[in-house]
Amino acid sequence: MELREKTIVILSPKAWGVDSPARQLYARFLARRGNQVYFVNPPSQFNSVTPQAEEENLFVVDYRLPKPIFGLFGKSSEDSQAKRILKLIGQAVDLLFSFHCCAFGNLSIFGAKKTIFYLEEWQEKSSHAQAVMQSADLVLALSNPLLASLPEGKAKKMRFEHALHPAFITAEKRSKRIRANTQFTTGRLRCGYVGNLQNEFIAKELFQQLIRQHPTVEFHMIGPFVKNSNLALEGNKTWEDPFVEYLMGAPNVRMYGSLMRKRMTELVQTMDFFLVCYDSDQFADKVANPQKILEYLSTGNLVVASPTQDYKDRQNLLVMADRLEELPEQFAKSLKKIEQLNSPDLKAKRMAFTQQFQYEQQLEKIAQFLAD
Repeated sequence: MELREKTIVILSPKAWGVDSPARQLYARFLARRGNQVYFVNPPSQFNSVTPQAEEENLFVVDYRLPKPIFGLFGKSSEDSQAKRILKLIGQAVDLLFSFHCCAFGNLSIFGAKKTIFYLEEWQEKSSHAQAVMQSADLVLALSNPLLASLPEGKAKKMRFEHALHPAFITAEKRSKRIRANTQFTTGRLRCGYVGNLQNEFIAKELFQQLIRQHPTVEFHMIGPFVKNSNLALEGNKTWEDPFVEYLMGAPNVRMYGSLMRKRMTELVQTMDFFLVCYDSDQFADKVANPQKILEYLSTGNLVVASPTQDYKDRQNLLVMADRLEELPEQFAKSLKKIEQLNSPDLKAKRMAFTQQFQYEQQLEKIAQFLAD
């Protein structure tokens, strides 16, 4: 199926915002191909179809839930919601692209010629997964464990990669200038980590061990580390987390908090290497393919990682511990040969690997999957 000059509906679990997650970027790139793209927000208090000023052919759809008949209690049916959405759009749908893990299990109710389901979260209800597999044409799963979790059905199911945000590509092209304008501490390696520091999947004790064992390494932590406190008044915040408390007090850790994407992608260009430190003993399936690895590799620099299922056959690109408890040893060994592991040849290989996952390339793969 050629993904051009089509009417495409994207179902989103969250409203259109400023953070540009994958579903919004797919919407933008599809619109740039000449498609009429309708990005459907979750139910709200009004009905509207709003053109996006920054992108021709892209519209954000808001819709209200139909009121229960005769005031009866209960949720609106998926059928009635789909009819309301289709009425607002006002034309037949060529492609339905659902990013919503929990709504619209039966995707056939939209009457689209082709339907895709993009699976990036775990399915809580097996009945929903079964409905999707019977009604979709293609299911894209972002890790091997997610793929294995899907039941059999009519849909073709494919292992699919995260797409690389264009900001990383733009920043890498400016990396020499960015590094030239950065002040570095003499004789210290810079280890980067990007992500929510209160993520339950982080192997926190092991992370602290690495920080203590390597006092001359600067650990640059980019990502949110505070949360709203149930005890705080008027929106005060607290980190309420011993791990974050430790990071705040460690002399070789620098905390940046949440950054705008442009600043974050520039900052990662200044790192010498990166760390992935997840509790793969307890959460192996859920940390099988973190998007951060692709983003780290786009800089060309070394990644030292805890066991990561979907990268076990890609260990020419990174240094990965076979077992979680071996991560400190692999980390220490990597520091001793950092120049070799960041050689021009290896940097070029990592960057070439990530280039194949730009959004345009991902759309071409999807078109081919649908054609096959």
